[in-house]
Amino acid sequence: MISQKWKKLVKSLHQKKYRDQEKLFLVEGEKPILELLTSNFHIEKIFVTDLFLKRNPNFLQDFEILSASELAQISAMENNQMALAIVRQYENKPLYPDNNIILALDNIQDPGNLGTILRICDWYGIRKVVCNNQTVDLYNLKVINASKGSFLRVQCFYTNLQNYLKYCVENFSEALIYASTLQGKSVYEIKFQKPAILIMGNEARGISKDILSYVKQEISIPRPKGGGAESLNVAIATAIIVDKFFQNFK
Repeated sequence: MISQKWKKLVKSLHQKKYRDQEKLFLVEGEKPILELLTSNFHIEKIFVTDLFLKRNPNFLQDFEILSASELAQISAMENNQMALAIVRQYENKPLYPDNNIILALDNIQDPGNLGTILRICDWYGIRKVVCNNQTVDLYNLKVINASKGSFLRVQCFYTNLQNYLKYCVENFSEALIYASTLQGKSVYEIKFQKPAILIMGNEARGISKDILSYVKQEISIPRPKGGGAESLNVAIATAIIVDKFFQNFK
């Protein structure tokens, strides 16, 4: 039976303020936890069910066994019958331009979008994502789940994005700053350069003027004739632009 101490901690980690306070987060489900074991994240505690052990008889990590009903009581997921881990957060360290692309996110609110963007970055080998402080928490369980394990391989740095861009302009002048806007030049007409910073903004409000003041090239995805949608989902837009970016370097 799970102790009251662990139960209280796990349930508190459903909320961002306690994740921030404890510097811990949750990973749930069979596949995410098996992937977690191959990463550099420090695991504080793992709870598993008999079903998980039956499916993974060679699981060697230290664990505590819970019944399916006990796991359901503390899980943030509706149908987690397998496992739950309490994990130590990475230190929030600055990420600066190198000979690749950095993705910068301005007020991305939806956890599913952030998780999908991390998955896109992982697919294309982008290892650095810089988020402004209003972007949804990386350690939100919906972000973790939507990333399909990509949060393990893509680093995120949360900061004041305006100050970050100012520092990059002053110290990494070779890094060209792009931003996705409705008024930008067509993504199909641009010859991208590396190193680069690509800024993607909130779907409803776009990118703030303070951020745009550091941008060297605004880019857009033109809507084909006959298209009717007002805008693209930010994760889909990210995939299109990133794919075009890497086509320049085949």
